[in-house]
Amino acid sequence: MKKSKVIIPALALMAFSVAASITGTVAWFTASRVATVKAGSFAVVNTTTNLSVSLASGVGTTATDSGDDHTITVTDGYKLTDAAFDHTALAHNVVAPDETGLLVGSSTALADVSGSLNNPVGNMVRDVQNTVFTAFTWNMTFTVTFGNSASSDVGLFLDLSGTESYMHEKLFVAQGEAIPANSYSDEACTTAKSGTAGTGGEYVYQAAPDETGKAFRIAFVPTAIAGTGTQTSQAYAKVWAKNESNSYAGFINTGANGFAANEELEDFDADYGTATTLLSGNATSSSTSAATAGSGKVLMDSSCSEGIPANGAVSAANALSGKANYLGMFKLDAGKTVSITYTCVAWFDGTDIDENGGNIVTGATDFETIVSAMKFGVSNLAA
Repeated sequence: MKKSKVIIPALALMAFSVAASITGTVAWFTASRVATVKAGSFAVVNTTTNLSVSLASGVGTTATDSGDDHTITVTDGYKLTDAAFDHTALAHNVVAPDETGLLVGSSTALADVSGSLNNPVGNMVRDVQNTVFTAFTWNMTFTVTFGNSASSDVGLFLDLSGTESYMHEKLFVAQGEAIPANSYSDEACTTAKSGTAGTGGEYVYQAAPDETGKAFRIAFVPTAIAGTGTQTSQAYAKVWAKNESNSYAGFINTGANGFAANEELEDFDADYGTATTLLSGNATSSSTSAATAGSGKVLMDSSCSEGIPANGAVSAANALSGKANYLGMFKLDAGKTVSITYTCVAWFDGTDIDENGGNIVTGATDFETIVSAMKFGVSNLAA
């Protein structure tokens, strides 16, 4: 697949928020490379009794765990610029372009990033003010408690079947201006909104972005398996691109021939296909396996609307091969607990391109803000 020959330097600057921070000391950091991300919060919903979740802050984010409120909030004033992410490499490289935006520039291994979540390293910070980031990260730990009479392995799924998992556009309408068609008053886009904006203007939401927002991604990378269980559980690296189709989404494969800076994007550009890394282990040890072709359905794109399967409806093997929203398997261990931790990575993909030629482009005029929420659930897997 050859979608583009460059990581296109595009998510352009929202002038009202960061124009004053740009100085001549950052020669390559220009207004055409940056967009303000006011993604708000990433809410996590848990509706099953034997599944719990806890969050940890990461690069550019703050975690909140309070009862049923599990929220990841982007630090006020922090922004994202163009990036790419390799979910298949054992290092899980976060990739940035070179200073010209014409070539692959640098990569930072996610292990280095997640080992120091509030002290970004490598290419994670892209300006001297430390407010422009290649990607945001946070950790999510899911724990399943097996009853003494439990008899099945348990699968973890991202529920994409309803209104509780979304990547929606947030836009501001100035006072007195007409509210665009197909707008909503709430982030989940359940209550229609029309008319004109009131005093001071107001924010509204739309179910899908038209341009730059299509390039927003969240990756789920398993980084630890723990608990009291001694059986071997499994977890997989997956990518959620809610507003883009598989035909136009790709990633930079930094592990194919060994990553080298200052090479053209086409040397590394790859289809998502069915290659995902595997974390396998238990309370005492775990190991990561390299991605192989056919190892699982990976990309949750705009066509993916699957929910949580009924108990016993699918086996672990069938879930991996047929359901991109399948994140991992908690191995049966009656009376024990099993926890899987994922490091999540959020970014605007600079390799994104669509039928119109591209979303992340220097000439973009619509710099869309994305708000997102996620609902997870578990089901018993068939033998």
